[in-house]
Amino acid sequence: QALQRLPLESVVQGPDPFRIAEAVQAVLDAAVSYAKVRFGLDQPPASIARPVLASEDSGTTSFSRSSVDKLQQAIEVDEFSCMQTSLARRFFAQLHRRLFPKSPTSKDLHLSDCMTRMAWLEPKHLDVPSALAETAQAKKAVSTLRRLHELQSPGDMLAAMAYAWRGITEAACLRAQLLGPAAVLSSESLENGSRDQRLSTCSDAFGADEATPLFILAVLRARPPMFSSVVAYAESFAARSQMLTEQGYALAQAQSAISFAENPRPDQLSNLEPGEWERRSAEVT
Repeated sequence: QALQRLPLESVVQGPDPFRIAEAVQAVLDAAVSYAKVRFGLDQPPASIARPVLASEDSGTTSFSRSSVDKLQQAIEVDEFSCMQTSLARRFFAQLHRRLFPKSPTSKDLHLSDCMTRMAWLEPKHLDVPSALAETAQAKKAVSTLRRLHELQSPGDMLAAMAYAWRGITEAACLRAQLLGPAAVLSSESLENGSRDQRLSTCSDAFGADEATPLFILAVLRARPPMFSSVVAYAESFAARSQMLTEQGYALAQAQSAISFAENPRPDQLSNLEPGEWERRSAEVT
C-alpha cells in the first residue's frame, strides 16, 4: 500500500527522480528474505545418512556423503529460486498496472516506426547466411518477442528474451554443424566472392559476430509492441542475480537491437546494391 502511493509511473516513463525502482527492489528483497527464513531455506543442509546401495565389501558402487550433500544443496537452491520467482510474480502482478504503461509511449512509437523503416532488411544485409536465419526456432522467437508486453513480471520478460535468444543461436549453431561449410559461408562471399569463405560453426568462431545479427534480425521481424517500455521495465526491476546470467546477456542483446534500429547507418550493412540504401530510405519516408 505504501508503494501504491508513490508515482510509480515515473520509473519506466521518466527519469525516476525518486529512485522508486530501488525502493521496489528493496521491498521485494525484504519479502524474499523473510520467506527464506520462514521456510527454513536459510539453514545449512541437514546431515543426511549415507545411502548404501550394496554392502561395503561387495565391491559395488555406493553414493558418497559428499555427492548426497551436493544433491541436497542443489535441491534447496532450486527451491529458493522457485520461491523467489513465485514471489516476484505475485508482487509485480499487484504493481504492474501502475509500473508498466497502459498504452505505447512516445519512445515505443518512435522505436516501432524505426523498425518499420528497416523491415526491408534481409539476412545478407547483416552478413548472416540465410540457412542460419530461417529456422523454426527463429520463427518461434519472433512469436515470443511479440508477446513480451503481455507479461507482468520483469523476471518473466527476461526469461522470455533469453528463451528467444537461446532458441535462435542454438538452432543456428546446430544447423551450421549439420549442413557444414555450405551453410555458413558469409553472405558476401556467396554473393560475389569478394573475400575468403568464412566458416561460422559452434566449434569455430560461432560467437557474438554471428549471434548478435541473428537476434537483431529476429527483433526487427517481430517488431515487438511497446518494446522500449519492455526493455526499460525489465532492466529497472529484474533481480540483480538475473543480470549476471544468460537473461542479463539477452537483455543486453535487446538493447543492441534497439540501438541498431534507432540509429541505422549504411556502413553497418553488408551486400547493399548500388543506390539501395538511398532507394529504400526514400520508399519509407
